[in-house]
Amino acid sequence: ESAHIYLCPGDSIQISLDADEFDESIEYKGKGSPQNNLLAEFFLKFEDYREDILQFYSIKDTSIQIFYHLAESVAQEAEDFYISRKSKYNFPDAFIKYFETKLYFKHIDNLTWIAKRKDTDTTREFKQLKEQATNQVLYAGKYQNPDRLCSEYRLWAWFHMPRLVRPMVYEGKKEYNYITIDSLLYIRIQDYLDPEAFKIYFLNRAGMICEAYNADHFVRIKEWVELHCDDPEIKEKIDLMYEDLMQKLAQPLPGDAHLFNLDDEALLDLDFADVLSKYKGKVIYLDFWASWCGPCKAEMPNSAKLSKKLSDKDVAFIYV
Repeated sequence: ESAHIYLCPGDSIQISLDADEFDESIEYKGKGSPQNNLLAEFFLKFEDYREDILQFYSIKDTSIQIFYHLAESVAQEAEDFYISRKSKYNFPDAFIKYFETKLYFKHIDNLTWIAKRKDTDTTREFKQLKEQATNQVLYAGKYQNPDRLCSEYRLWAWFHMPRLVRPMVYEGKKEYNYITIDSLLYIRIQDYLDPEAFKIYFLNRAGMICEAYNADHFVRIKEWVELHCDDPEIKEKIDLMYEDLMQKLAQPLPGDAHLFNLDDEALLDLDFADVLSKYKGKVIYLDFWASWCGPCKAEMPNSAKLSKKLSDKDVAFIYV
């Protein structure tokens, strides 16, 4: 159970709810309450349906025409709901901007499922509706003055739209040069994002690659920036990310640690039993993790504390 809350400077809100029902009972009072009661009511009316609409979409014999009509009718109903509430309350301008962005890009989110659809239907009507939905998703960036902090907008700019662009870049190519592919991808994405939105997208993507410690991929990003980017803020932040990444990767292992790099040809025949044999007779703490996994990395400091606490015990810590 969860609920969104929208706060402006100076707001003072009291929240009441039934812990068993939560979002069905949540109510806000005080300064700033109208917009939050709107969010709560909107969630129950239009965001709980998402699971149903995806189940409906997953039925193989559901025609694209029915799903497209469903997405359009839900969007119209949501807009009518908002207009009726807007006429009753004096919502802050910032909230109006946020909520109208939310409405528009929530509809785009639903159309994305049509654009990604991979039916074998070859009828003209199917192709036309899929192309129409695809274009609506790709060119959603024409929406004027969006709230760039809105999660629905970010989902489109960071995920849905790039996912549709990527196959266009790969189409017809039998061999992949990743430097060229990356360059073509970023250039194509710039066609659908204004400069500020592209900056947000690009730095977010670079940050995720940096956090995953993917040095090879980050080097390609840095090279692309040096060749094709004129934005001084992007250049500065990419340089800082690169410097931080290199410093982290250069950190030495603890003195009693051993690293088995399975990319090393000398270790091709190494199996897990060989690794465990080094610690025969000890209790083994085994941690499977990945550099791109946020919860894995968040757990690491606690694991380090435990290792220090048990340093005088026969316990071996192995991270895979």
